[in-house]
Amino acid sequence: MATNTATAARGIATGRFIKALLLGKGDYGAALAYAAGQNWVNTPMVEVALRAAVNPVDATEPLTLPQALAYDFLEVLRPLSILGRLVGVRRIPFNTRMINEVTGASAAWIGEGIATPTSAPAFSTDATLTWAKVQAIAVTTNELIRSSAPSVDSILSSDLAKACAFAMDLAFVDPVNAGIAGVKPASVLFGTQSYNASGTDVASIDADIRIALSMVNHDLDLGSAYWLMRPSTCIYLSTLRTSGGALAYPNVKAQGGELAGIPILTSNAIGSVSSPSESFIALVIASEIVVADDNNAAQIDFSEETSIQMQSAPGAGPQQVVSLFQHNLSATRGTKFANWRLRRPDAVAVISQVQV
Repeated sequence: MATNTATAARGIATGRFIKALLLGKGDYGAALAYAAGQNWVNTPMVEVALRAAVNPVDATEPLTLPQALAYDFLEVLRPLSILGRLVGVRRIPFNTRMINEVTGASAAWIGEGIATPTSAPAFSTDATLTWAKVQAIAVTTNELIRSSAPSVDSILSSDLAKACAFAMDLAFVDPVNAGIAGVKPASVLFGTQSYNASGTDVASIDADIRIALSMVNHDLDLGSAYWLMRPSTCIYLSTLRTSGGALAYPNVKAQGGELAGIPILTSNAIGSVSSPSESFIALVIASEIVVADDNNAAQIDFSEETSIQMQSAPGAGPQQVVSLFQHNLSATRGTKFANWRLRRPDAVAVISQVQV
């Protein structure tokens, strides 16, 4: 029975788009014929996208997915990444010059017959956020693609989204990531204030929290502040008890919550930039992060005839490769376009060498 168009879970349309193109071997006409025969009435944008094989886009911008499909894919990716969960960041278009107000206009109380003082705002120009992209390649068997199991449609998009989100988080929180011009932005933690954790007991943690809060600029929008930590640290804090047996941080939950009234975001990427025995906790003010992140800036490409390096860190020059055609495999590549920049270093404080 046909279902309502509003009932399709996020990512299903993107998964079906990928599936149709892979089974159509890249031919949009064949992919459209396959999609039309599947009765995908709750994802009509799939057939619309397949009919529009070429998007009329500005030649200076990358070719992206049709808007409805890009939105569907990004709806899967967004809640998986730190950047997607930060509320209050300043969003601007790509390739747009940023102008910051250094000092604003002022006001004063004025008595009768007294002249009103005047002031002029001062501005500075920041760097332009150019196009930057993160890509993930997911390799699947052709048998899985041909499967009629409902879960396949979501798997095809969720695997790409998870990989892209992890790579974005890694670049976003790695304190030693200085960025690479034309490749990836610097971490918002790079070059910011940090100090070593003093211990793992309640008194030490309380002292570290107070220091972190004192290090950020209190004139900034603390209402957009977040703690960033790895899940294991959050779990430790959520179970830590005082000498009297009460929970030391009752508002901290295993996957988030609040610490000192500030919401917590967790990411496994934080554990990936630390040793197994230590990590870090970062306090960031989201309103001081400028982000270029177009909701329509996503791509999905596919192939079943190329040869690829099955390596998480592919090398240059002659390498051992795997033929997709020979092994009955297909590869899908997801691309997310995003760039960011921290406006002020005093909008971040890092507690390093955290032992939990």
